[in-house]
Amino acid sequence: MTSTAKIGMIPTVVRMKIYYHQVSQTTKKIIKASVNFENYITPEDKQYEGEAFFHYSFYFSLIPLTHTDLTIMFALDWQVYLVLYMGVGLVAILIVGIFTLFHTAMEKFISFIIIHIIKLLELE
Repeated sequence: MTSTAKIGMIPTVVRMKIYYHQVSQTTKKIIKASVNFENYITPEDKQYEGEAFFHYSFYFSLIPLTHTDLTIMFALDWQVYLVLYMGVGLVAILIVGIFTLFHTAMEKFISFIIIHIIKLLELE
């Protein structure tokens, strides 16, 4: 058995995966699908001509996606991404604002301490 296909070879294992989003109780939206072929063999002449049975395995997986997976795959409506990006931008602006306030307060505090130290040194 080989794992790569050559001319005239057929797979003995077929795996089909369907990733979906549950839109409603009865509706699923397919987001991604894949089919993998494995374990390639060269069939006998009778199998190749259809006179003898050919045994193979078919695996089917129906996989639900989480909201995180849907977001990463850009499978949600554009309005969701608009709100998400606006929220991320707002958080970034708040973080910069807090950093600026802290930096300004610390600058004034440190300059106040340095001025007092200089005055103390001048008195002596």
